[in-house]
Amino acid sequence: AGVQLIHTRLGESLMPCEHGGKLTSNSSLNFICMGRGLHMTITITSMVTRAAVEVEDSAYGRWTQLNWVDYFNSAIKEICRLKFDAYTKRANVVLASGVIQALPSDGHRLIRPTRNMGADGVTVGNAVRFVELDPQNSFSETWYSQTNGTSVDDVFYDSRHPLEFFVSPPASTYYLEIIYAAIPAVVVIGSNFPLIDIYETPAIYFAKGFAHQANRADVDFNRANAFMELAFSSLGLQKGSEKETER
Repeated sequence: AGVQLIHTRLGESLMPCEHGGKLTSNSSLNFICMGRGLHMTITITSMVTRAAVEVEDSAYGRWTQLNWVDYFNSAIKEICRLKFDAYTKRANVVLASGVIQALPSDGHRLIRPTRNMGADGVTVGNAVRFVELDPQNSFSETWYSQTNGTSVDDVFYDSRHPLEFFVSPPASTYYLEIIYAAIPAVVVIGSNFPLIDIYETPAIYFAKGFAHQANRADVDFNRANAFMELAFSSLGLQKGSEKETER
């Protein structure tokens, strides 16, 4: 509640919107827009089939389809953790009164605020500056106790405390548009892959790594490590180094 979401997945009832994409709504999230150029055309079924064939288990004797779906859910989360821009949403969030604000429940990192959206969530206002929290605290020790404003001038953020952000002046109840990194909903065998196509191969490597981790044989641990190395490499990262957490 209180979020107007500008993103959706395929398969919902859609109609044209002003952003050049499609517009829909549901009971809890309003004005959902899916822009052009998204490539979520791969199914979890096809990815499960591919992974099983590649590990020479197309009859699902070692791992069932449900096992593979669990591994792909873990893979999707791992990709989103390592690449926070792998799955992003743009949403109008209604601010709580005061300075401290929370990301939507599916968010794990604020990418940036964009603009004020008024008391109704549709009235476009001024752009918003995005600033680190520590310099603001050094500059003004009393900014937390300012009088509530009618729009946001600045948003402050500390990535070490990623689920909250701070606004100045303190908010009344009005809307702010933000872009944030989210975790997709859990997939099932009939789902579409929620990330864009370039993440299909890393997800398959991760899923095969998780599958082999589930077995206790030393040879499977070696295979698991090899698949994990391939997954990190395909994301442009190096497993076991600080590059894993670079943003």
